[in-house]
Amino acid sequence: MRISELARRADVPVPTIKFYLREGLLPPGTRTARNQALYDESHYQRLRMIRILTTVGDLDIGTVRGLLPLIDDPGIPLPQVYAEVDRVQSATAQQPVELEGIDSARADIHALTERLGWHEAATRSGRESLARVLTALRLLGFEVDIEFLLPFARAAETVVHAEVDLIHADDPAIKGPAIARSILFDVLISLMLRTARQDRVTKRFRPPGA
Repeated sequence: MRISELARRADVPVPTIKFYLREGLLPPGTRTARNQALYDESHYQRLRMIRILTTVGDLDIGTVRGLLPLIDDPGIPLPQVYAEVDRVQSATAQQPVELEGIDSARADIHALTERLGWHEAATRSGRESLARVLTALRLLGFEVDIEFLLPFARAAETVVHAEVDLIHADDPAIKGPAIARSILFDVLISLMLRTARQDRVTKRFRPPGA
């Protein structure tokens, strides 16, 4: 298909597609003339993924640029892909200063993940972020302990098991959909939590007669 047809089908403006081509986000088409090229289904699928990640997934183009090579490199195993997705997504996050009491929180998070049987090396980055959040909660006066955190961790396990079970290891094109699902499920769970919280707060603290 020509670039104009690709633009109509993907609902992406031609100038945006040309920008993606210049930036290497979209592979070049098959050249048919000096200023003309044809594009196929793979270009449409890539364009659709970029559009979803930058709109629903709320990622900037720089982050998407960092993710696409993970999809294209067949030599990167899936566990490393997920680790790289986490790294790329958090690369621009501001790292907080060392907080008072974080060593105690680190010990508690380590004990929690050991109790759950989570892989120590694979969860190192996540455990450090969890320890910072736990420390911040405690500094705000909320004496949260492992028993309080356990149901949150169990719920997270249930969601992640459902997500990972969608992966078919014999599919050569699993990485693109797996990355997109991971990012979109993060958005989905965040929105579900906020929506459920709105419902719970409204019902619990509704004024009498309202």
